[in-house]
Amino acid sequence: MANTLTTAAQLLQIADQNLDPAFVNDLLDDAPFLKQMSAVLANASNGTQHKYLKDTTAASGGFRAINDGTDYTASTQTLVTNTLQVLTANVRVDQQIAKAYPGGVEAFMDFEGARSLRKAMAVAEAQFFYGVSNDSAGFVGLKANTYIDALADGQVYGAGGSSALTSVYLMRQGTDGVELILGRDGNIEVGETMEQLILGANSKEMPVYFRVQEALMGFKMGGAYSVARIANLAASTYTLTDAMIYEAIALFPSSRQPTVIAMNRRSLKQLRASRTATSPTGAPAPIPTEVEGIPIVVTDGISNAETAVA
Repeated sequence: MANTLTTAAQLLQIADQNLDPAFVNDLLDDAPFLKQMSAVLANASNGTQHKYLKDTTAASGGFRAINDGTDYTASTQTLVTNTLQVLTANVRVDQQIAKAYPGGVEAFMDFEGARSLRKAMAVAEAQFFYGVSNDSAGFVGLKANTYIDALADGQVYGAGGSSALTSVYLMRQGTDGVELILGRDGNIEVGETMEQLILGANSKEMPVYFRVQEALMGFKMGGAYSVARIANLAASTYTLTDAMIYEAIALFPSSRQPTVIAMNRRSLKQLRASRTATSPTGAPAPIPTEVEGIPIVVTDGISNAETAVA
């Protein structure tokens, strides 16, 4: 399916004149799911919170006979408030190391700052899937979604594995689905390089250069049909197939189909192997990139050591 939503890569900005704005696109190379994910700017409390309405009861509608009335049920909504969390990629280095860099102190801080930001984005990607079990100081993630945390849930398809487990997630992104929330107008605020004294490994003072690099980030889960999960995929026997993906697609209403499929490299390998096994010619199948036009995004943010979904 074509994705015309505003993505995180389009909204994120580096709030520092020394860094090329195009750097944001490269920054998200280690966070491929966040790179394409639908995103929105926080709309409350000066960009530190995001508020939205979630439908909880549908309005009534249907037919009636001539001269007969009908009962009316109004739709109901729940106000949800997400408080964004601080994503930090601060840089601190011994002054002598920075001064020894061929390009000088600022060039070193830019170099090290870029590495820290890439790492922070990779952590944020894992946070999206696992929430506070990934980092207790971060935002709540998909793991807390009560529609996909048990085999009895309507949006879960169980693959049957019991060890070395992973999941594949099918998601509907956008205003009626899952979205990444970016605070402070999407700015990653990169501060000036400062000098300070800190305690070294020997508990005595040492001079360092320090730079603040922080952003505000959160996650909107959407409603009951925003996500489906293929759970309990194992390293062998209980492996990913196209049939499982179609089972998960069938969990969505026909009017609210998923727009992206997220999996890790092991699941992608398994899917390719399943296609090779059914190839009429026996030739190896190409690397899968989509199912029914729904793009596959491969991420290291999804673990192969998940707890079994029961």
